[in-house]
Amino acid sequence: MKGAVASGTRPRATPELRARKRRELVRNLAFLSPWLLGTGLFFLYPLVTTVWLSFTHYDGFTSPVWTGVDNWHYVLHEYSFFWPALRNTLWFVVVIVSLRIVVGLVLGMTVISVKRGSSVFRTLFYAPYLAPPVAATLAFVFLLNPGTCRVSSTRPRSSTGQGPSDASATSRCPPCVRSSASPRSPASSR
Repeated sequence: MKGAVASGTRPRATPELRARKRRELVRNLAFLSPWLLGTGLFFLYPLVTTVWLSFTHYDGFTSPVWTGVDNWHYVLHEYSFFWPALRNTLWFVVVIVSLRIVVGLVLGMTVISVKRGSSVFRTLFYAPYLAPPVAATLAFVFLLNPGTCRVSSTRPRSSTGQGPSDASATSRCPPCVRSSASPRSPASSR
């Protein structure tokens, strides 16, 4: 068996294969670089800094002073809120998050498996996510609408107390919400 390769040994990589793998690695790292930068900047750096600062005395104004495990000894043995906080956190992570995932999967499978009325189920499950932005939009439309313009009630009144300090009908609303149409007089809006 001349061409057989002994088990457990790999064929040698040619220089072309090594160059191709190196190019693929550089390309993949280039595509991953935004994620790697964001993870390093916003997750790894704060995590490492927090762990390091937990072994120091640092008040935010002076340089950190190394205290070793004194902070951890205080937290574990003398700080009475640590163990209840840890128990509540574990309860939240293990029980509440797990239940939300399981309930979400069950509801999702229910919506997928139901043939008749599935659009009603989807609407009912999605409506709570749509209600807050729709309510906020309607509130701002009402508040900033040139016709109703409730924002003008917060503006200073004229010396007569009969409305805004200037007589123009368009001045009832802030300049950013005035329409480009011709201003309506108060008499024509009745």
